[in-house]
Amino acid sequence: MRGWLADFFRSLGAPWWWNTRKLVFVVRGRRGQCPCHNASDSGAPGETRCEAVTYWHSPRRFARRVCPLLQENAAGEWRCSARPEQVRPFWGRLFALYALLLGLVVGSVGGGLWLTMRTVGYEVTPRQIFWPGAWGELEGVRARFFRRQAEELVMAGKYREALASLTLAATMAPRDYDTAMMLAQVDHVARPERVDFIYRRLYEEHPARRDDTSRAWFRSLLARGQLASVADLASRRLVDSPAEWRVWLHGLLFAARAEKKWEPVEAVAANERVPVEARAVLAFELRLRQAEWSEAKTLLVREPLPSEPYALMHRIERLLEWGDAMEALFILREKGRLLAQTDAFRLLLAAHAVGRNHVAREADVRGLLAREGQEGEYGLLLVAQHLVRYPSDALLEQARAAARRLASSGGEAYAEALAALYCAAALGGKADWLSEIRELTAPRHRAGLVTEQRLDEALARGRISPVVLLGVVRPLSLELNYSVLERAVAGN
Repeated sequence: MRGWLADFFRSLGAPWWWNTRKLVFVVRGRRGQCPCHNASDSGAPGETRCEAVTYWHSPRRFARRVCPLLQENAAGEWRCSARPEQVRPFWGRLFALYALLLGLVVGSVGGGLWLTMRTVGYEVTPRQIFWPGAWGELEGVRARFFRRQAEELVMAGKYREALASLTLAATMAPRDYDTAMMLAQVDHVARPERVDFIYRRLYEEHPARRDDTSRAWFRSLLARGQLASVADLASRRLVDSPAEWRVWLHGLLFAARAEKKWEPVEAVAANERVPVEARAVLAFELRLRQAEWSEAKTLLVREPLPSEPYALMHRIERLLEWGDAMEALFILREKGRLLAQTDAFRLLLAAHAVGRNHVAREADVRGLLAREGQEGEYGLLLVAQHLVRYPSDALLEQARAAARRLASSGGEAYAEALAALYCAAALGGKADWLSEIRELTAPRHRAGLVTEQRLDEALARGRISPVVLLGVVRPLSLELNYSVLERAVAGN
């Protein structure tokens, strides 16, 4: 073993020394004594001893690593097989040896690093370890590790710990879109004052992902009740993203009615880059707001009905706002097929509530709550969202019973329905129901359903307000968010 180690260390320097000496010998025209031949020998092939191998434990190892001219003869003696004029350096073996050593070192260190990182949980690939051009991706790998860690913490309801992990991830990969997006969503709970800064930066730095950024930012603004900012963002997106004009138009009109600020509506209605259908709805809305009460009601009834679904829904909603439930029901019977089924049911229940058609309302609610499976989940969701805006203790009790019956479903619609039922119960002062609804919620949704301490503190002061509810329930679907805000705007 010692002989092998000695030869190993000799092989690190000997190739450089003897190849250099032989190179000088060749450059000088092979005059004088050959540097690797024993001076007392003849220099003839097969008879001349090699000076270079004198101290090596294994001549065979020298021949393999340094100079193949050294060969063993029939007597078992090692002699040079070339005449002095044939001696030359073998740089290829030198570079191959060092390449092999370098490969072993890099492979050992890199392989160990890869195995260690994979064991810890980093989703690193061999290419990212061994290829220098991919080393820049390692920051993203580390960022994803801390982002996954944050996701697990969020599921456990540990928002502050999740925020610490995400802050590390964002520091390591400051331009990573997904990390910054998740940081904004966690900040929405832990540090809401920072959220708009993050979304604004994402909006400017990642123009290719502005649609995704805008949707998340829009939901965040709604969940925080920042309606003036909702109007600003919706106005911008109506120009830049005409394909989704219905979403942005609804947000703009809702914010304008809640804030009673119509300047953004007027500006968008005059912008020719906004889709014609959207401008038509905006123009009609402005006519209503500028008219006297009686004149506006006449406009709603006598103006020809639009065939565009959102414009039709807008007309029915304005009729309900003006208290004309009968005309709204008539339009639903005549044109309701143009609307999505969920919108038609939502407006039908709202028309019954506004028109105080208690018998019809209870009958429709019973029909929705009697469904089973996925249809039952969506029925419960529609009823619970309706009760957020139009409360009824009797119907709320029926919804609670339906939630118990559908507990084995556990689908996404059921989770949303429980969130809506939670809001309706909290706004209805049913504090003793809330723990039961939390228990019905699947574990993956339960941690995000509510920041319990803040809600308990609010309930201890009496009935919770919709604005407070927006700050404690996570997450709110877009439709549920609107329902809670409508309740707040209505002042109920």
